[in-house]
Formats: sequence, C-alpha cells, structure tokens
Amino acid sequence: MDTRFYILITPQHTGTWFWLNFLTRHPEIDGFAVRDNFLQGIEGFGKILSTGVEIDKDKDLSKEVQYRMGYKSVIHFHGPDSPEHLILIGVASPLLTTRDPLLSLISRFQRFPEKEDLDILETFVWMAKYVYRFSPHLYKIVSIDLIQLEKRIHELKEILDWFNLDTDEDYIKRWADRWPKIPTLEYELKEKYHAGDVSFIKQTMPVLWNLLIRKEDILRPWLESIGYKDLLWWNQ
Repeated sequence: MDTRFYILITPQHTGTWFWLNFLTRHPEIDGFAVRDNFLQGIEGFGKILSTGVEIDKDKDLSKEVQYRMGYKSVIHFHGPDSPEHLILIGVASPLLTTRDPLLSLISRFQRFPEKEDLDILETFVWMAKYVYRFSPHLYKIVSIDLIQLEKRIHELKEILDWFNLDTDEDYIKRWADRWPKIPTLEYELKEKYHAGDVSFIKQTMPVLWNLLIRKEDILRPWLESIGYKDLLWWNQ
C-alpha cells in the first residue's frame, strides 16, 4: 500500500485542536504523529509511539488516540525548526493555519504570562519570509479569523481536496459547525483587542508588543496578500 504524509503546521493559538481533529478523524487517515516523534514512526509503520493522548478538549468529541505512523498519517508541527522538518515539509504540500499574530500572542500571554517566548512570532516570520516569498504554491493557507460562516464548508472542502481526501458532505458540515469561535472573549486582552484599545495592550504586554511591531515590514506584505486589512498593530 502507498504511504502518504499530511503535514499540518499551526503556529500556536491558531486553532490547533480543531485542525488536528478535523484531519485525524477523517475516515481515510490511520496515523498521527507530532514533531518530536515522527522520525521514530518512519522506522516502522504501525509502531505505537505514545498512548493516552487526548487531542480534543470538547467532551462530546474527546477520544484518546495513539501516536502511530500509519499508511496515511497526519504529522503536526507548530513550526519547522530542523533540517529534517524542512525536507519533509518540502515534499508534502502542507496545510498552514494563521490568524492575526497579535491575537495568537495575546492568547499565549494570557495563558502563560511568565513566558515571553518567541516561538509563535518566529513561525509567522518563517511563513512571511519563505512561504510567501519563495514557495506559496506548495502550501494551502487558511486563516481562522477571516473565513466567514457561509464560507466555512467551502474552505473545509478545499482543504480535503488539497490533500486528495474524500469530501463527504456530512463530514464537512459536522466540522464546519465546530469551527473555532472567532472572536472568543474569554480574556480581558481579547476584549481590549476587539475594542481597539492599543494603549491597554501595549501597557500589559510591552515586550511582545514591541517585538511584533518591529516585524511589521516582514509580516505585513504577507498578511495583506492573504486578506488581512488594517490590523491593530500596523503603523504604530
């Protein structure tokens, strides 16, 4: 039987749980691995790499799964950070998920205020530098905060078509109904974001804010090319 990898790249806080479930629960998919163990799985298909991993926080959909390499396996990265990853990504036509980088940074900051790490921002920079400039045709890009309700079924069908997976209408509709809620106002900073309160955001997370606006020249052309307009942190 032919083998195939379906690469999913999600900068943190861009709907990772949703995309993992949408792809790994597809009837044609029989394997799943993440960055730290996909090379182990390639050594022997069907090898269980770890167990008891719950990939869905929704109790109605929760299901313990195993990291196992099958003949058709989803492999997930939060971002490429090694030569092996780049080689795999280069031959597998990945799906990339995005949102306004500021919203991803806000989610990260609210959950882990003590960690002002750069992983999220650097993944967006990688997308802008290499995906946008050199090889946009190799990637399917979906922005969770730009897709309107009436277009979600079409977008999910396009993703399955991109991966040459069956586009069953019932399956697609079920997941369109579970699309990540945008906006979600569970954090005060998100409320301030949607209210356009730049001053509050700058005062609350100054380090991340300053790092982001310094990357505007790199990020903005790419973000505009995929449909973003007048983001809160532009021209600051």
